[in-house]
Amino acid sequence: MFGAYTAFKAGAAVSWEVVVMGLVAILFNPLIPVSFSRAVWLPIDLLSGCLFVYLALRKATSAAS
Repeated sequence: MFGAYTAFKAGAAVSWEVVVMGLVAILFNPLIPVSFSRAVWLPIDLLSGCLFVYLALRKATSAAS
């Protein structure tokens, strides 16, 4: 979230990746736990994992170019 805030204050565009990863960080934070049932956490975990893999592959592809 700090990265999104500093980009906003600098007048730079905030990408969707920064916003989504900030929301994931808030959702999985250890200080203020969010409690859902197992049935709700399963799709959240799967989507988060897919997001991490997608962003890692995207970064690796752009670094190789």
